[in-house]
Amino acid sequence: SEVCRPSAAAPPPPPETLVVLLHGLRGSHRDYDACVAELRRSARRPMLVCRPTCNDGKGLWAHTAQGTVHSATRAFGAITDLLREPPDARGVHRFVLVGHSFGGVYGRMVASLLADAGILVREEHDESARAATEVEPETAAETETETETETPTPPPPILQKLTAEQFITFASPHLGIRRPRNGPWWYWRRGFNNLFHLLAPVIGGFTGTELLQEDEDKILVKMSTEEKYLRALRLFKKRVCYGNVFLDMQVPLCTSTMRTRNPYRAGGFRYDGEYPTIMELCEGAGVAESEAEEKDEAAAETQSTAFSGDAKGGSTTRLMQLRLDALGWQRVDCYLSPDAHNMILGNNWAFQQGRDVLRHLVLEVIQ
Repeated sequence: SEVCRPSAAAPPPPPETLVVLLHGLRGSHRDYDACVAELRRSARRPMLVCRPTCNDGKGLWAHTAQGTVHSATRAFGAITDLLREPPDARGVHRFVLVGHSFGGVYGRMVASLLADAGILVREEHDESARAATEVEPETAAETETETETETPTPPPPILQKLTAEQFITFASPHLGIRRPRNGPWWYWRRGFNNLFHLLAPVIGGFTGTELLQEDEDKILVKMSTEEKYLRALRLFKKRVCYGNVFLDMQVPLCTSTMRTRNPYRAGGFRYDGEYPTIMELCEGAGVAESEAEEKDEAAAETQSTAFSGDAKGGSTTRLMQLRLDALGWQRVDCYLSPDAHNMILGNNWAFQQGRDVLRHLVLEVIQ
């Protein structure tokens, strides 16, 4: 963990916001180097930044390849350890979670674990509410003395509450990575998608199986449809998803921004003047296609051009999209090339494109 403070002559106040950065499949905490640099440069108030290293690894048995529950449990443990130990963490009471790629998926479970533990709350209305959750050190010490047994001493309880501020994801496969495999046998998209489904569990391990919705527990489906998990996301004041309009082979726009179709394929878009790699639809663009889809939901589930069009799992994917979309998200659509999946996080040493996306994150979202 580290404290990112705005440059100022006077000593800055202690950080009140904890920002947790979760990397993706076979990733590393170093994936966020450019993001942390932007936070140092542009942050308007001090922030305690936590980049858990517990899931780092690119090998065959990387922790992030062992599934959502495994990755989330380890990250949850790292966050709670941070809240117990360093002095900088004692004053934080705001919480921001940022996840890249698979980090945004297991980040949803991390939020659920924090909420179940009573650490993550919707909003504290005044200082007295915060004070009511604090326990005097003497009281805490007495409690520990009374509960001493022959078993190992449990870690001290976490007394502070964290207000859920923002949940932010970059190119995260919220709807999984199933691809439509409909159409005639000679259709090139069907061939590519069949190959993708074959290789995903090989490259992604058990995580790849989960993202294909082919695991026994259907954990991604549960996280997207069951109130236990949706409740944790609902705690956040703002939910933001960044996605790549094109050229992200791992995580297409539909799954990263929870859409059933990519509206940019029909044209009618413009670039943001201040952030040149961020796009937005022109007024009325994509509306006709969306209306047609709503009128014929069955067709949207079976057509090979729709992300929810997989004949085997299309209806499930569409249900996931409807439940997640109902939470309300700010969508930020980006156009980057050639390595869109990594460049959206500024994580490509050969290309500087995408740094404006990080500037947007710091100035327009987190601040």
